[in-house]
Amino acid sequence: MNNDKKIHVFVHADLDGSACFLLLEWYLWNYPTYTMTTHLNMRNDVSRWLLKNKIEDYDAVYFVALDTCPVLDLIDHKNVQIFDHHQEAKRCKELYENAKVEILEYGSTILGLYRYLKELYQNRKITADQRRFVAIVDDYVSYRLLERDSSIGLNMIYWNYQGDKIQKLKKDFNNGYTTFTEDQFKVIDYYKQKVKKIVNEADFYVGDVKIQGVFRKIVSTFADTCVNEVAAELTNLGYEIAIVVNTETQKISFRKNHASNVDLSKVARSIANGGGYKNTAGGMITESFLAFTKLLEKKEIKLT
Repeated sequence: MNNDKKIHVFVHADLDGSACFLLLEWYLWNYPTYTMTTHLNMRNDVSRWLLKNKIEDYDAVYFVALDTCPVLDLIDHKNVQIFDHHQEAKRCKELYENAKVEILEYGSTILGLYRYLKELYQNRKITADQRRFVAIVDDYVSYRLLERDSSIGLNMIYWNYQGDKIQKLKKDFNNGYTTFTEDQFKVIDYYKQKVKKIVNEADFYVGDVKIQGVFRKIVSTFADTCVNEVAAELTNLGYEIAIVVNTETQKISFRKNHASNVDLSKVARSIANGGGYKNTAGGMITESFLAFTKLLEKKEIKLT
């Protein structure tokens, strides 16, 4: 690698964002500096960075897996590139005068970024194991879960990291993904038991509800952690749509079985003032959602 170019990357502090950072290193042949942030903290983090840095002093500044509309006024420079799969970011794309904005039409940022970089740097190749890593991350983030053991396991390992998650992810997976180590399997088993405990102690409400012209098996429950993993267990039991409610934040998460043709973004918009993607969506508790829950009946569900 050469580190001649001065590059900084702002990444979403989750598996998708951190994995995208590794992908950028693989294709840019560079070791960029980085800032991990969230949509809630992004403006503060960017402002704090700008106190000690100037965007124009960099060859490139990337924003990855982040909806940057709230910081448009701070980052609209010619050397700024934005890559995001959050479709909400389209609302301000045309307002940028200088920055290059790519709203990726994929269920994850990493898959869209991979295809973009692969086309841009056709003379630069990543390994089969690195491509496998990209596919596993995309499988989890897009919530297809076609390789659920690997993709859910990888996310469990990621959130178990303490400290700088990018460096921990890089240490474990910079050469790509083949399988997990014995210690990593122990971490995965710990979180599987945690999810099982959440499910076995939760209340569930189920029903056959007509959505987008078809009656679909719905299950709803409450959880404030491991939302994707809880939903995955429920859809794996045969439910087409799993709804997980966080009563503390008033947020609702919609997930579906990978075989379903339902568009969850439309469901979230219609009953929860939300949005998202076909496979995964979210919203807030609303009167419409509360009315919808009256169609469901309580049922005991236990994982064996």
